[in-house]
Amino acid sequence: MAWVENLVRIPSGVSFAQAAVATDSIATAYHAVVTEGRVGPDSTVAIVGLGGLGLPAIQIAAIHGARVYGVDIDETKFPLARELGAVGCANGLDKFDDIAFDTVVDFAGAGITTAAAVNAVKPCGRVVVVGLAAKQMNLDTHSVITRNITLQGSIGSSLEELMEVLRLIADGRLSPILEEISFDSIPQGLERLAQGKVTGRLFTDPTA
Repeated sequence: MAWVENLVRIPSGVSFAQAAVATDSIATAYHAVVTEGRVGPDSTVAIVGLGGLGLPAIQIAAIHGARVYGVDIDETKFPLARELGAVGCANGLDKFDDIAFDTVVDFAGAGITTAAAVNAVKPCGRVVVVGLAAKQMNLDTHSVITRNITLQGSIGSSLEELMEVLRLIADGRLSPILEEISFDSIPQGLERLAQGKVTGRLFTDPTA
């Protein structure tokens, strides 16, 4: 049971499923991109990991006027990423060696992805790490220091950020990627998640 001060009214036009996803993956992506990543109209941004957080992050960066690129080892995700606002996609940051990114948001956190992000941002750029795939990583500390790079962790979101995300959904500017599954098929859904075979977020309605 939530404290009453932590309750947020769901705006008209936002479904319960959309609101449920907004509280987690979309608000988390918003916090990483906008608050920690400081992404704005003049930003060139890379989103690493085009899953349940990375795809909303593409939309959020594009909504804020950024020029946004998507990175994932699964190239089947690229058409959707482009549809959501990515101007380019590749299976590694090194494929964009002619682009100096203001911000790279790493939703994979695989160690090598964060190390690549450090090398991909321009001097005084920002690397925001959200993913937890690797507990430890090796970084080029000389690059971090001599190029004055900010390495920032990001987790969760504030109530204000959640309310802004809900407003964006209500206004039709942000479209959650959802797939409904039956309550009985949750184990299979979790297996699909583990195999990387889910686009966006799964949800279920136990009363259905």
